Amino acid sequence: MKINKKVVLISISLILCLIVISSAASAATLKVGPKEKYKTIQKAVNAAHEGDTIIVNSGTYRENVNITKSSLTILGKGYPKVDGFTDLTDPYGQYGQHDININGFSIMKNGIDLSGLGSTGQIIRNNYFYSCDAYLIGEMSSGTIKNNDFTKGGIVLSDSGVEIIGNKIKNADIGIFLGQGAGPGSSADISKNKITGCNVGIKFHGESSGDIYDNYFNNKKNIVFGSTSGSVGSWNTTKTPDYNIVLGPYIGGNFWGSPNGKGFSQTASDKNYDGIADSSYAINSKNIDYLPLVAIKAPIASFKMSKSSGKAPLTVKFTDTSKGVNMTEKWNFGDGSTSTLKNPSHKYTKVGKFKVTLTETNKVGSSSKSQLVKVTR
Repeated sequence: MKINKKVVLISISLILCLIVISSAASAATLKVGPKEKYKTIQKAVNAAHEGDTIIVNSGTYRENVNITKSSLTILGKGYPKVDGFTDLTDPYGQYGQHDININGFSIMKNGIDLSGLGSTGQIIRNNYFYSCDAYLIGEMSSGTIKNNDFTKGGIVLSDSGVEIIGNKIKNADIGIFLGQGAGPGSSADISKNKITGCNVGIKFHGESSGDIYDNYFNNKKNIVFGSTSGSVGSWNTTKTPDYNIVLGPYIGGNFWGSPNGKGFSQTASDKNYDGIADSSYAINSKNIDYLPLVAIKAPIASFKMSKSSGKAPLTVKFTDTSKGVNMTEKWNFGDGSTSTLKNPSHKYTKVGKFKVTLTETNKVGSSSKSQLVKVTR
């Protein structure tokens, strides 16, 4: 019997489409709350299937939830309070679930622990942690820890490749602890985090790698290296125009502060006002931030005029030569007219002396500069 290959290929494609559609259709949303079918998060997790979403209404849930399935999205509505989330799949902590997304909770006691060998695709995002930590430990594990707020708690990694982005960590013993993880064969990319008031900002236990840039450090000790720590990767990225962690005009390295106000970034010179220190910051001989950020300063207003006098009508072009970052300009031409352009032109039609004032403002402060324009008949 002759087989029509085209028909066979079409049939296979249809079967695959039906499998995908069936899989998508099977994903369900389970709701948790006093008036919902599931009164506890654990019961919803136990009832869920891979690919399901669990929505937890606001309230207090005094439970340490055991994650028993992979590919679950667990979303808090109104930041419900929960003791914590833990993957207890393997009592010895070696194997774990994967692709777990926990988003929008107030974690009150036990933290979030999504550790396990090969536990890939984990997401811990937009949560508040109080006196507890986020853990991701396990060879070949990976994930993202993003936009969380930690008070007296932090992030603990080992043997994992993780993105740590946009978190606020304050008043912890150790803000971020990198064990053997973030070590050989894996990495921790750390950016846009604000780590303040900790005894140690980041502690390295062993060899590590990754990119660490655009973070704000202001702790008793910002960095502590273990006895076997060498170069941990890069402490800055290519200088790129964009707002950085201290609202300067360039992404580069990190901001290095100190509670006494004498940290490198708080005292370093920045003669060209580009928000990058004039010299690099050597954390130690093997770890150097070549583009450390500096504290934003108030602007210094200045400008040039194409003409300072002449007969009416007189058109004068003004060139802003101010120094500073992220400034907004306001011009007062002395005849009742104003402008917010950076380099405006203005026509004077009346005779007289006019005081031109440029005011530059940023988040730190403001500065003004004035000059006279004389218009004759």
